[in-house]
Amino acid sequence: DDFLIFNPDTLWKKEYFDEIFKMEELYFLKKIENILLLVNKRLSFDKNLNGDFNLQNNFILKDQKKEFIYTGCQILSRKIFINYNVENFSMVNVWNNLIERNRLFGFESNNKFYHLTDLKIFKKLKDF
Repeated sequence: DDFLIFNPDTLWKKEYFDEIFKMEELYFLKKIENILLLVNKRLSFDKNLNGDFNLQNNFILKDQKKEFIYTGCQILSRKIFINYNVENFSMVNVWNNLIERNRLFGFESNNKFYHLTDLKIFKKLKDF
């Protein structure tokens, strides 16, 4: 009923374990149906990445500030897909629907964020 999802274009390090366990704890404790792991964009290795969201008291907001980047890790309940057909769809549409209802939750990571944005960043990370 619940899915832990990782995007493969993030470099996942063992330092994330503790944060992911705390995120999971919050997910089950609050009995919420989703939670995304976010990082402040100032912690991004790729300084060209724009923010996706804002975060306030574990609620994700979409406003002009956009100080937080989605890391590529989330926990979702199958319940949030009830109104979606089994076909290709964008997760962004699901998130936007949840944001409109104040039902998209986030957890802040304090780790440096390494995203394989493109070949240029990949090469920089190889030398890092």
